Amino acid sequence: CMTVYKPVVEEAKGAVAAAVQLLAGDEVTGNATIDNDNGEIPYVQAQVQSIFIDDVVTVIEDGFVSVEDVCDGIEDLCTEAGITVG
Repeated sequence: CMTVYKPVVEEAKGAVAAAVQLLAGDEVTGNATIDNDNGEIPYVQAQVQSIFIDDVVTVIEDGFVSVEDVCDGIEDLCTEAGITVG
């Protein structure tokens, strides 16, 4: 099994940077652009990550979920994956 994780913290940081740029009267920048038929619009694109049991620690370390939320009822699998439970 797997799930998909998008580190929204990176997108939030980009939104904050854009707000600061707008307030300063500067041009907004990003790490990608999209064409909306009126021009190229910059945005911050966070890479989507496939998360398997060995990668679950990524979403925990990013603060997106807690160990308790992830490992409730599957503590043995978390321990096997190297995640410290409790």
